[in-house]
Amino acid sequence: MADGKKKPAGFIPAPLLPLTDSGSVNFRLLEKQVDYLVKEGADGLFLSGTTGEGAWISTGQKAD
Repeated sequence: MADGKKKPAGFIPAPLLPLTDSGSVNFRLLEKQVDYLVKEGADGLFLSGTTGEGAWISTGQKAD
């Protein structure tokens, strides 16, 4: 690309955001999911992507 920026390419899945029963982010399951996706060849991750979480999770949860 002329501007020197790389265009996203390859396998870039949008992982689901696992939550506990109380609504907190379940980091244990999130780590397990990310490890699996990377092991299977993900070239990147589309966080808060097409699964809809971005619209309803809090700013604090996004920061975590």
